[in-house]
Amino acid sequence: MAQSDVSFSKILRSDLKRVYAYQTTQFPHSRLKLLLMYFKFFFMSKSFRSVFFYRLLNLKCKNNPLLLSIFLIIRQLCFCLDIPYNAKIGEGLLFGHIDCIVIHGNSVIGKNATIMQGVTIGGNIGKIKNNRTSPVIGSGVFIGAGAKILGPVVIGDNCMIGANAVVVKDIPNDSLAVGVPAKVVKNVETPFMDIQENFRRGRIAKMEK
Repeated sequence: MAQSDVSFSKILRSDLKRVYAYQTTQFPHSRLKLLLMYFKFFFMSKSFRSVFFYRLLNLKCKNNPLLLSIFLIIRQLCFCLDIPYNAKIGEGLLFGHIDCIVIHGNSVIGKNATIMQGVTIGGNIGKIKNNRTSPVIGSGVFIGAGAKILGPVVIGDNCMIGANAVVVKDIPNDSLAVGVPAKVVKNVETPFMDIQENFRRGRIAKMEK
């Protein structure tokens, strides 16, 4: 899960691939086309811009107080983004929409997470477990719009959390959880990343007809 052993360019490339999954062309491999794609999504996608600044602060600036302060000010004044740089978030992060997302600075989120608008990942007053007050979320997790994940809960890999669900208890791997409070209603047979890729291939197939 640690990001220190993953290069900035490699992890950002994984993030870009998640955003690019909504495109109908193949992911670019040449350096020039890849660089142009970074610029395109940085200026056109608020979600990717948020991820870019988080990676920059977390991987490049965290141990340099002066540089950290400068980029925090630039980020806030120019882009009104606020993802805590000290949160531990794996590569391949995708925000469906960045608006109104709150993430606790001590949260841990695995690889290839998809987080929609209005999501809160934070503490729950008085709840402490294993010296933790914030959630630990596995890899390949989809969190629907308006969902709340509160306290030191553990969300397993490949889970899907329904829109407006309130999670206050652990959710096992490969589970779909919905409701207030959230309850597991069935197993997830197809992880969200596979659903996303199948959707992209379907769009490409339609365009080729």
